[in-house]
Amino acid sequence: MKSFSTFLFLIVILFPSCQQERAKTNTSIVEEKPLAPEPKVNSPDDFLGEWKFSDPHPSEELKEHHYMIIEKTNIDLVGWYFGTTDDFDQAREGYFPGFFVAKMENLSFAGDTIKFSLKVQEDQLYEKPIPLNKRPEDEINLPKWEYGVPYSEREYVGILGKKGIEFDIYLSYERVFVKQ
Repeated sequence: MKSFSTFLFLIVILFPSCQQERAKTNTSIVEEKPLAPEPKVNSPDDFLGEWKFSDPHPSEELKEHHYMIIEKTNIDLVGWYFGTTDDFDQAREGYFPGFFVAKMENLSFAGDTIKFSLKVQEDQLYEKPIPLNKRPEDEINLPKWEYGVPYSEREYVGILGKKGIEFDIYLSYERVFVKQ
């Protein structure tokens, strides 16, 4: 009986130790799996260049691509946004959107984050996409868009991630700009 008691004692003492070793082994296996690294943002210069959001539903009649062009001046970074009036409207039915180019106002960078605001004026809305070499102050020889927008200003916050610059647009719609 004494040997049986000794046997039970050893099982009670050793069994939890085996379980702890097994848990340590499983934990270390999980920890060894490499995760895909996030892109490292070294400076605001990482945002420089031409960025494109491709319309997920283009047609021959209408391609609603959006672009951002971010350039460096002598002092800091400046940017222009080429988009559609859908960003300044709640809904659109029965007509095509207008197109605009606007300076990215209050443009700022903090780590992997970009923030800016856009202001549009109804006399600077057009029926067709604006060439990327044009700026708001340039003469743009395109037909004017005949509809108005209920909002004239909007703020944007994006994060530079694996896929590009990701914006969470209204109604949980994600817009990802890819560097061109």
